[in-house]
Formats: sequence, structure tokens, C-alpha cells
Amino acid sequence: MLESARLHLSLITADDFDAVFHTLNDEHTCEIISFLKWPLTDKQVQWWCAKAVTGAVTGSEYLFIARHEGQPAGCIGLHLEDNDRAEVGYWVSKDMQGQGFASEMLISVASFGLEELQLDEIYATTAKDNPASDAVLMKNGFIPKGSTDVFLPDDSIRPSNLFVLKRTS
Repeated sequence: MLESARLHLSLITADDFDAVFHTLNDEHTCEIISFLKWPLTDKQVQWWCAKAVTGAVTGSEYLFIARHEGQPAGCIGLHLEDNDRAEVGYWVSKDMQGQGFASEMLISVASFGLEELQLDEIYATTAKDNPASDAVLMKNGFIPKGSTDVFLPDDSIRPSNLFVLKRTS
């Protein structure tokens, strides 16, 4: 469990199906996440919740649901690539966007990764047409490192921006 000024973050379980569905049930969100298809289906959300449980059990990833005043605000996760590096990804529920929740989630999870998991580096990729996410990352200490290609589940390639946050001590 992680806490920020306004958010309570907990690892996603199967019991979080409705909350996860709520945060994802938006066409633009599904498009940006790129591993989901619109319209969102129960099967896709069940897959995500099962992935979260498996990741937590194996220690390969930590996927959190964030709640504000009991309502689902978004999701964020760390996918560990090795003992010292992880990728972060997040989204904010459409009805909660524009309130700074992405930054709060990012600060909490980046601190968890760097301090608790002792990661040396956390990186993120963003779709080229997602400047809002670029701004969130830079506001929270991530450094732009140019462009990269992200290979998607359908074998297509998404040109993306790359950002990196390194542990300082």
C-alpha cells in the first residue's frame, strides 16, 4: 500500500475488477495504452487484474489502483526488467483527469521503486501524440532521452518518446 496527499494506492487484485474497468473505460485511454482494444471488454479487464496478481506474486511487476476519496482515480505500475531497472506506465480515469493525480501516482510509485525496490533507473515511453504524459514525467524529474520504437502486441510499432529517472544516491 502506498499513500500520497490525496490518493490511496493498493496492488490490484481480482476484487478490483469494477474499479479497473471504470478507469479504463474510455476510447482514448485504450488507444494510448496500446495493449487494449476499444470497446473495452470484461475479458480485457480480467486479463489485466490476473496479470497484476501474477506480477505481485512473482515480483516481476507491481500494478496499483489509485483511489481518491474511495473512488477509482487511475492505475500505475512498475514492470521490472531486471534487479535495477523498471518501466513505469500509468493512466488516469477520464473523470479524474486534470487534477494532478498522475503526478501523485508517479511520485509515489517512483519512490517505491527507487527506495523500496532499490532500482537504479525507472523509464517511461509515451506516444508521440501524448504531450500531457510527457509533461507529467518531466514535471516529476524524468529526463527526455529522445525517441524509441515500442513494439505493440499486434506487431505494429508505435514511435514513442523515452524518459528516464535515475536514483541519485
